[in-house]
Amino acid sequence: MTQITRNQQQKKALDQVVGYQDKVRLMVLEVLREESGRELAAQARFNQQEFDWNEHVRIVG
Repeated sequence: MTQITRNQQQKKALDQVVGYQDKVRLMVLEVLREESGRELAAQARFNQQEFDWNEHVRIVG
């Protein structure tokens, strides 16, 4: 076997474990987490409060 053929036959472990739909779902969740954090941070600034990203990630993530 050539090097190219051998590499083409190998699959990444993550590709074998996590399907495409799950990858998309995880990406969407990450975007929603970031967007909700930005919204909450903006609201906290508007109300002259402090927003804790670490707490937000712990609750949402």
